Amino acid sequence: MNERDWLTGAHGDALARHWGARFTERTARLLMLACCQRVRRHFRHGTLTEALAGLANHYANPDAPNEPFESAAACRWYRAANRLASRRVRDPGRGVAFGVLAAVEPNSIADELGEDFEFLTYSCTHDIAHAMSAGAFEAEAAGQARLVREILGNVFRPVQFDPRWRTRDAVALARQMYQTQKFAALPILADALQEAGCEDEQVLSHCRDTALEHVRGCWVLDAVLGAR
Repeated sequence: MNERDWLTGAHGDALARHWGARFTERTARLLMLACCQRVRRHFRHGTLTEALAGLANHYANPDAPNEPFESAAACRWYRAANRLASRRVRDPGRGVAFGVLAAVEPNSIADELGEDFEFLTYSCTHDIAHAMSAGAFEAEAAGQARLVREILGNVFRPVQFDPRWRTRDAVALARQMYQTQKFAALPILADALQEAGCEDEQVLSHCRDTALEHVRGCWVLDAVLGAR
């Protein structure tokens, strides 16, 4: 795979599998959950919708990203997801159920799904795309490819992030966007980074491109917060 393939690739599962070593446990989980969130409107399971929101909030914490999720709610989500995942029928929520299982208790299904269970569970959301309408599969695959690039950046041109760019204002803006999942302030973050001396075109253009879909795990926000 060359840089052009990376920048134009329209199948997220292919990109994620080829560059799987670039993901940390935290960013792999965030990719999986972001892909599930993209299609949440297409399934009918309120428990899974609640689970996705709770898991995303938990695993997005850049200060403690890999702490086990132990709560009564997690047990309820796990039981509901397990019931749905065990059904041998095509269901719009089944792929999401695997995602919930992997996020709540990864070891319980790692043997079944293999070492790449995070990527397999997010790829399962393609099953949901098949249930939408003709052509939705390709559209969803392309959307997931954009999410892979949103989290990893340009793997062929990694940015050396200068610690001096992590000013109090920049970190506060990044943390606010993480907490609210509202990313409209990214152009303001670009201004703050530029004031701190950042002239890296990849960083600034990523923040200022209003056409991009941003999620928790965004490579620029992670760099500002020093998250892994």
